[in-house]
Amino acid sequence: MPQGLCGGRGVYPPNGSCRVSQTRCFHDGFQHTAWRLETQRGYDSDRHSETYQLFLRGEEPVRDPGRPWLANMRLQTGKGKRVERVRVLDDPPTEGQRYLLTGTPYNVAAGEDIRHLGRARANALSLPGVDFWLFDSRVILRLHFDEAPLR
Repeated sequence: MPQGLCGGRGVYPPNGSCRVSQTRCFHDGFQHTAWRLETQRGYDSDRHSETYQLFLRGEEPVRDPGRPWLANMRLQTGKGKRVERVRVLDDPPTEGQRYLLTGTPYNVAAGEDIRHLGRARANALSLPGVDFWLFDSRVILRLHFDEAPLR
């Protein structure tokens, strides 16, 4: 992993893994592109958020356009960098995936390019079943989650 990516100093455990906040990877850790494969059926961090609770009650979960992630996406894409992700969705989408879909317009407005791919198609393509970011087409940051995956 290059020095400076995700706040690192170029020294990582032998297995190549480290625990970092995804947000830290986006300040100065890539030059041109950040691409994510998003495969989970839901995320524990979402389920504990206030907007998720609104969503569960059938209310529109309005996102703060000034929150750090969205502000940084505007900053990075304003510099000409591309931030893209492919989100794998079940048919029908899970509760967690439906929640993510409510936030997609905010991410897109901030400059992200988000595409959706059906899980059956992702499986047919033999895509990996793990989430990761690919920076500048050369560095992969595999994401690990503490919670058990949803089925």
